[in-house]
Amino acid sequence: MLYSEYSSSEPCECPKCRDYQEDHEGIFLIDENSVENYLKKYQPTQLRWSISTKVNQNYLCMNFGQSKGQTYDRVLIYPTNDMEKWIFNNGIVLANQTKAKFYVGITRAKYSVGIVCRNISNFCDTDLVKKWNG
Repeated sequence: MLYSEYSSSEPCECPKCRDYQEDHEGIFLIDENSVENYLKKYQPTQLRWSISTKVNQNYLCMNFGQSKGQTYDRVLIYPTNDMEKWIFNNGIVLANQTKAKFYVGITRAKYSVGIVCRNISNFCDTDLVKKWNG
């Protein structure tokens, strides 16, 4: 949990909020070699720390800060090295600004969050995060 000092929130289960059909919901780790396939299939908005992060210019992209307050169906996050380390070891302490920007990124999506990682083969699926096998 990114902010373990707060209780987790639960999605609304009312019929109005669940009146849709999506085949791809949740948080997924995307191997960096599968990014192009993920972009083609789901057309997510790409989110990054800064303009220096390489992205596919054929798809919408913005920095975490620019996305604050926005909602997208799907996002693809290009994490910083510290964010990626935290994904694989939640015991690592993230700097406050890093944690805040990561939080902004993962809370922009309505249906799915993809997070680009270098080596997802060492990751074991959890209840919250799964490897994408596209």
